[in-house]
Amino acid sequence: MSKNLLWPGSHIRSSRDTSIMWAMRWFLLVFTLIWLLAAMAFPVVAFCLTRNLYSFTLFTTRAPPIGILYWIVRFVFPMDEKTFELKKLQIQMKAENNKKNN
Repeated sequence: MSKNLLWPGSHIRSSRDTSIMWAMRWFLLVFTLIWLLAAMAFPVVAFCLTRNLYSFTLFTTRAPPIGILYWIVRFVFPMDEKTFELKKLQIQMKAENNKKNN
């Protein structure tokens, strides 16, 4: 069974919808990378201007773009068949262990 069949509505998308979705993904990827670079540069610039060590706490602003970037990369580069089967078996084992414990 194809992995695309597991996504609801994936078989009824037109080619125009698909191209729009890819354009939106690329825009989000570029925006996220710019946000990530700005989030890395801003604390250093703030420290150089203020000489305040608390400006390095601004490095925590990198968390949202890293999370979005992880989501994009996971979607654009799907897992291979071996990894998919391994994850499926892990889920089955957890389900069996939960049944035994209950």
